[in-house]
Amino acid sequence: MATRRTRRKTAAEEPAATEKAAPRDEMFWKKLLDGVQSGSNSGSIKFIKEGRTRLKLVPEDDAYFIEVTAKFRDKKRTKYLVLCWDVDADAPQRLQAVLVSRSVLASILTLAAEGYEIFDPDEGHGITIIREGAGLNTEYNVLPSPRPVPTPDSVLDQQASLSLMSAADEFEQLQETRAQAAAEGGDEEEKPARRGRRRSRQEAEDDEEDWD
Repeated sequence: MATRRTRRKTAAEEPAATEKAAPRDEMFWKKLLDGVQSGSNSGSIKFIKEGRTRLKLVPEDDAYFIEVTAKFRDKKRTKYLVLCWDVDADAPQRLQAVLVSRSVLASILTLAAEGYEIFDPDEGHGITIIREGAGLNTEYNVLPSPRPVPTPDSVLDQQASLSLMSAADEFEQLQETRAQAAAEGGDEEEKPARRGRRRSRQEAEDDEEDWD
């Protein structure tokens, strides 16, 4: 394995294990929530949408993922956040935390166990996550890239500002904001959307797949 270019954070930069990220103002969380509901990924959390998503994994020192609890309509599911760079995203290149299911994480780790180098910043291969279907019929396939995909220095430099712990905290805050919005505005699935039409069954299933 080639020498990793990631730099280890100093004690002053490393958040304490019990420390929470600095509180954000309400407009910040509202903007982030609107981005998720519209299908974009404007914050640090990235959601896998239908089709092909090409990513390059960017581990945090020796930490490769963090477990989180996703809550939706009184259901709780175990999900995982993995730091990554979206290869196909428009500029600027940025570090994000992609939310994946247990099966997708297992597929990623299976590739590593089979000898694919997917975490090295210089010689590591990228991965393509293929999502098909919706709701309970959603299926995922994870494939390695045929050639290595070097991680840009501009993405590695962002590791000082985004960690797995801070991403998990942002995900928790996002869920709290979503729950509060649902409590104040009612269940969006049961009433017409602001655009003047009811949410379709397909939209509701896609929304649930992101969160449950």
